[in-house]
Parts: sequence; C-alpha cells; structure tokens
Amino acid sequence: MSKLKEYTSNVVIAYSINCHEAENKEDYIQTLKLQYKELYDIDLMDSEIQDIEEVNNEILWRISRLAWWNTTIT
Repeated sequence: MSKLKEYTSNVVIAYSINCHEAENKEDYIQTLKLQYKELYDIDLMDSEIQDIEEVNNEILWRISRLAWWNTTIT
C-alpha cells in the first residue's frame, strides 16, 4: 500500500462589490473589515483590501433612485 502524500495550497477569493459610505479610506477599511468579520467570520488584513476607489455619489444616487423606481412600479 502506498503512503499518502500531504498537500498545501493558497485559496484566493475576490469580492468586488464592497460599496460603503465612509469618512475616509481608513474608515472604509475598518467598516469593510467589520462587515467581513460579522458576515463571514473572516479577519481581513489591510494588505488584502486593494484597489480602493472613491465613487461619485451623484452616480450612486441615480442608481439608488432607479432601483427604488423599479421596485415601486412592479
């Protein structure tokens, strides 16, 4: 009978929709880390949070109004 081999690996998962309002980037990072801890029991490291971009609030407002409109007419 052959001896079993042991393996190890890295699992990389990317979540790309992490929209939160925050005072600044540091506040955003803390909010995001708290969300992932509460929802998924994942402790994120700062280095795992990448490509942070400030979103144009006017665009977000229009998207939210459109989503609201779609729910009220159905």
